[in-house]
Amino acid sequence: MALRQLDQPFPTFTDLDGSPLDAGYVYFGVENDNPETAPITVYYDAALTQAAAQPLRTSNGYVVRNGAPAVLYADVAYSLTVRNKTQALVFYSQSGDGLSPGGALVAANNLSDVASASASLVNLGLTATAAELNQINDKAPLASPALTGTPTAPTAAGGTNTTQLATAAFVQQETPELTQLEVENPASTVFGQVSGERLSQAGVVSFTAQEQQIGVGQTWQDVFGSRVVGTSYQNTTGKPIMVAIEMTPTATGESLQVSVDNSTWINIGRGSNAGNYYGIAPPSWYYRLESGADIATWAELR
Repeated sequence: MALRQLDQPFPTFTDLDGSPLDAGYVYFGVENDNPETAPITVYYDAALTQAAAQPLRTSNGYVVRNGAPAVLYADVAYSLTVRNKTQALVFYSQSGDGLSPGGALVAANNLSDVASASASLVNLGLTATAAELNQINDKAPLASPALTGTPTAPTAAGGTNTTQLATAAFVQQETPELTQLEVENPASTVFGQVSGERLSQAGVVSFTAQEQQIGVGQTWQDVFGSRVVGTSYQNTTGKPIMVAIEMTPTATGESLQVSVDNSTWINIGRGSNAGNYYGIAPPSWYYRLESGADIATWAELR
């Protein structure tokens, strides 16, 4: 077989980032095999008398011998593996015949047109270890990545209106209260807010307002045994409650009263002689039946 010089004047190698390969490792092996496990002998001279020990080391992109760039020779076609100083695979070529390793590296970086890293390596006639392939294949694709676990992202500043990802934290800080709704003015691109009053007029009731309605989440309760005429009670339920009192046939006319401060009282119901009292006590307000009344029942919707 004719003698082959491996590149002229010197073979050059680059790292994964395109910079000259420094402190790298270069292996030459049997064609279509793994150079690290099936090496061939390469030489520093055309007479093939000065064998080069493998792995060959690089400095500033060149294979060096005694600190100077070296020319390499082989008398057969070969496979080639290049690793950087961290032992990461830079590239692998199944078959070389004096081709510039730098040219092979450019081809090996063109992986975007195939479905996976392993497929791209096969497409280019390259191989890598299972661990190296897993590191590449585990990367999420740029188009429609299917992320798992709990992926995180930077939270955008308030008021950001771009195609930037919105994190849960951003959504929380930007979501308006339920009594306000951001709507678009159909006559322009201006956005405004609709008040709770406007929403109510439109027949829209927020969850908070609905929960405050009498009877929602409440039941009638017989509290006769725990109520005393002339004693004030405070509504601490957080919602309005309804009070219903039935008088005895011999009862005298007394008033059902409410107060915001347990001091100034407002009459909201009056009855006598088997009459009935009905009234609503707002949240945190006080209510009472004036002393002197004779009651038959006392129930509250609360």
